[in-house]
Amino acid sequence: GPMRLEGHMAPMPRISGRMVDADGEPVPKARVVLTPGGHADTDNSGKFEVYAQPGTCVLSVTPAVNMKPAPRDPDSGQARVWTRTYYPGAALEETASKITLRFGDVLDVQIKMQAVAAHDVRGVLLSADGSVAAKVAITLAEDLPPAEGRRRESDADGAFEFKGVADWEWYLRAAPEKLRAGTWIN
Repeated sequence: GPMRLEGHMAPMPRISGRMVDADGEPVPKARVVLTPGGHADTDNSGKFEVYAQPGTCVLSVTPAVNMKPAPRDPDSGQARVWTRTYYPGAALEETASKITLRFGDVLDVQIKMQAVAAHDVRGVLLSADGSVAAKVAITLAEDLPPAEGRRRESDADGAFEFKGVADWEWYLRAAPEKLRAGTWIN
């Protein structure tokens, strides 16, 4: 005869919260990433909401492109830039707190964006024969493939520069028409 099955659905875990800068002001249009899981952008008041799968995850926020400049280091006066910040407010992934979520969990958090030392990355792009590679697109990105990232074009002497780069491991890639080059830099 027929078998009767009964199942009960449970709500997926959810993390909501607010992203603020060093002064406690909201950070709009920042990218919130749950790994593994989904992503969301903060709204104009710095709020976000992202649904997750049950399990252990890491929450990070990438600063908005048009975010106001980070304050200089109060002790040394050195320039700083906003960097990807991990929950609850760490600049390095290895110091992030892991979050464990179960069905039905709702976590409300506030994350304070971190600023780190700023560096300038400069170089000269050369072709395979050693000649300068002028007018070539160069990308500086956090991961592979470098779909997103900062872009520049080498000048007539093959020179390029990225100003205000955060402490991080970056992938530097040049892709002229028939050649390709890339390297990781710290």
